[in-house]
Amino acid sequence: MIVTLLFLFVIGGVLLSLIPACISDFKSRRIPVGYWKPAAYVAIPVSFIMFVVRLISGDVDIGLIAPMIMSAIIVIIIALLCGYFELFGGADSIAISIIALTSFHFGKTTYVDDSMYFMTAFMGYFILISIVIYGLIIGKNIVSRAIFDLPPGHRILGCIATRIPFAWFKWYHGVVMETVGEQGNRSFLPLNRSTFTSERYLTTTIYAHQDEPWAIQYRNTDAVWVSCIVPFIIPITIAYCITLVAIGLL
Repeated sequence: MIVTLLFLFVIGGVLLSLIPACISDFKSRRIPVGYWKPAAYVAIPVSFIMFVVRLISGDVDIGLIAPMIMSAIIVIIIALLCGYFELFGGADSIAISIIALTSFHFGKTTYVDDSMYFMTAFMGYFILISIVIYGLIIGKNIVSRAIFDLPPGHRILGCIATRIPFAWFKWYHGVVMETVGEQGNRSFLPLNRSTFTSERYLTTTIYAHQDEPWAIQYRNTDAVWVSCIVPFIIPITIAYCITLVAIGLL
């Protein structure tokens, strides 16, 4: 009973951080620091308390403690490296680290009769969901032949972005990948963190200021390259929920 109650607090704290973070990242590509408080102040401490309680009660196989902790450490290191090399955003690395710190002792214990560690299953689902999402983007760009119109040095955009008309800027919360000059000449923006976190390049920001000189040129173009609408933190959250259900925790 105590373990179940602690488990619900852990899951609740994680989701109370991840779900608002997903919404904020989707709408503005920014996540206020305060959004992580439920995970930092509730989920992580309670998870460690839960682990100690289960350890004392014999609910955790002693022989699996080291592999569990190592799996969490490996996942955190991978997440931090992806953030350092800008494959992920900082929020994505934080989200994965939170999941690792709170869930490393889930799965393959006497509490859950499962053949996989939680973190192994979570990473598998996350990779699978990401492949599906970005596979659809690449497929769309190949079918529309838009990817073949890109300069060789910018073909990577065909994997992470798509061309959309200006009218979509009103609801499509993405980041424009190219600038448009007064004569209609275009140049691609660098693929770095400053581009992806600048409000100036947000489609919704450009749409809201479409009459201003720096934004009006987008209104007069047929379509521009815009980043994928789905931030990585969304498949991270989906993978977390699927893993909880798949290994029988929910």
